[in-house]
Amino acid sequence: MSTVGQKRQHSEVEDPSKSEISLDRHEREYCTCVVTNLPKSTNIKSINSFFQICGTIKQTKFLKNKQAAKIQFSCRKEMLSSLTMSFKHFNNNPQSPIISVEPYENASLWVTNYPVDYSYIEIKSMFEEILGIDTVFEVRLPSLQFNSNKRFAYVDLLSTDMCTKAITELNGKKIGEYKLIVKMNGSKTSENKIEGSTQEVDNNKELYLTNLKGSCNDEDVFRLFKEKCGCVNDRDEEHFAIPIKRPKQGKIKNIGFIMFRKTECVEKILTASKETKKFFLILDKKHRVFYQKVESKGYLERMKFKKMIKFGQKLKDYNLWISLYPLFEDKIKFLNKYQLSEYLESELPGCKVVDVLIVTDHQGVLVKFSNEKDVSKAQLKLNNIKCLQIRNVKYSNDVIKCGTVLDLAGTRGTSPSVITEKKKVEIEAKPTVPGKSTETKQMTTDDFKSLFH
Repeated sequence: MSTVGQKRQHSEVEDPSKSEISLDRHEREYCTCVVTNLPKSTNIKSINSFFQICGTIKQTKFLKNKQAAKIQFSCRKEMLSSLTMSFKHFNNNPQSPIISVEPYENASLWVTNYPVDYSYIEIKSMFEEILGIDTVFEVRLPSLQFNSNKRFAYVDLLSTDMCTKAITELNGKKIGEYKLIVKMNGSKTSENKIEGSTQEVDNNKELYLTNLKGSCNDEDVFRLFKEKCGCVNDRDEEHFAIPIKRPKQGKIKNIGFIMFRKTECVEKILTASKETKKFFLILDKKHRVFYQKVESKGYLERMKFKKMIKFGQKLKDYNLWISLYPLFEDKIKFLNKYQLSEYLESELPGCKVVDVLIVTDHQGVLVKFSNEKDVSKAQLKLNNIKCLQIRNVKYSNDVIKCGTVLDLAGTRGTSPSVITEKKKVEIEAKPTVPGKSTETKQMTTDDFKSLFH
């Protein structure tokens, strides 16, 4: 790092007023530093112990062979404080090397249009093939937490130079029928705005719309929402992401997602709606468009799962679904649907997987097969297997249970309808006699002898 860079960074730490705007920013890239020249003998625990004086550490990634670590703090101010640790002996040990600490900037890539069956392992390997081993801090797939059908990733590399090399060699590269797109994370070029429109959605800026008929004009919806949040004078393109998203979901019709530019507008609309208890827009006397906040997980999948719990065996395709659980809580959000389908079809020759729902809050998945015969095969093959491992990644060390939709629903946060059904089964299975205690009385020696007389 240059002397000028050192002076600039230290001045930022000493004069908080210069970084006042940044102090409240909690975005990952503004709160992360990179530490180089660490001893190979160290570990994440030692690194966190040395830097904890600077603030709350949210995450640390360590590349042992490169003697480098990426540390994310809870806020910008804490990250700036960590820069003062530069040019010090690690752990304040004179025999340890002198470390360098810099802001982690311009070293993250946005990647999309890779093959559908790629997980973070294949993506990481793709970059390490051209950059070398231990050059990727992490591969983040935030899209799977919100909508498992989206396909993009953030790849955090060791340096800006590596990003440049990766873009040169991988952007536009064809992998089968897919043409890879690799760009700097946060790139604001016009080209990236188009291709990057599927980047991670901030659910705090989005509302879910129902009864959104094809005859509804986006302009009318925009106008009514601007009236609700008091931004009437704003132009539509300055206030919303245009157009309203109208996903094609088969039988689920007349729905959409509207994205606001500001979180404050969504908060104003929802607060006012709670007070009036009116979560709808009146387009005309006969037509209302209803809205609500988007949940943190894939909304359409959550709605489908809730419907399955509510109606249970009344659903026509209920018997075509199986559940697999429990899976690792920190791994399930990275589970790739296509890889799971491929794994199941290889384990169950002749069986066809039709659909997969990833239910993160119940630490399991729901799998739909084409017929009940395939379901029976799956239950015999998969129930009580020792672990679930796909492409060298273990998604569970526990014995896997293969059950029904309601079995998975009952593992955590069981709905009232499921509890009621279970109680009915228990009552029918164990009838009680009025006035008779249900407690089991322990037999004495005399009681046992009386059985033989």
